[in-house]
Amino acid sequence: MAFYRRFYILLFLIWLGATAGVFVLTVWGDLGTFLTDFQKIASAGMEPSDMNASDVDAIARAADKAVQESQMAKYIVRREVSREVLSIEKNVKKVFRIKDSTTDAAVETLARDREAALRDQPRPDSGTGELKALTFTKTSARMTAHLSTTRIVDKVTTFWMSHPTRLVVDLRGGWENVVSRTHTFTDSFISRVVIGTQPDRLRVVFNFQDTKAPQGERPDLIYSDNGLDIVVDNTAK
Repeated sequence: MAFYRRFYILLFLIWLGATAGVFVLTVWGDLGTFLTDFQKIASAGMEPSDMNASDVDAIARAADKAVQESQMAKYIVRREVSREVLSIEKNVKKVFRIKDSTTDAAVETLARDREAALRDQPRPDSGTGELKALTFTKTSARMTAHLSTTRIVDKVTTFWMSHPTRLVVDLRGGWENVVSRTHTFTDSFISRVVIGTQPDRLRVVFNFQDTKAPQGERPDLIYSDNGLDIVVDNTAK
């Protein structure tokens, strides 16, 4: 609200100055002529016969003071107008920054949605694939399972199970498994990873140490030409 009040005051000052300027230029032609005539009028305000020397000097000083004050007022108005203009520019920049931030957030959201859509699209395959290697990277916050395959991974689906808490990741399509079926851990929030195969999928099951751990969100899936990384977060954190 204060911003709009200052803005309207600025408009009023601009209008007032413009009106006064048009009046002076219309009648006198320029500011110098106006000030000269003003001094003459002030000096002629009293007849010489009615004034003594001290009166003339006082009137002259008053006229000079009025001219100086008018010049000072002009500079003050100009300074205040400049301040208001700068203030308005700052407020306008803030508004545009907010719009830019909003636009950036929208672009990021669209990019994430596009990435998710590409991730879920079926990928071309060349028949039955093989899980030829499986390694793990573990921290207290997450576990990453690195699946090395003989072909590009097709569509992947995930879901959670409870009692006990488990995360199930299915690689759709025909797969064979040549690695160990069970992988057990004692230094991770995941107690065991089990690999299973069915005619239409390869299933990877992550069993949590805490059998009552809360279910999390969809794991991050990182595709590559020779496999898939499954990033599982510790939901107890």
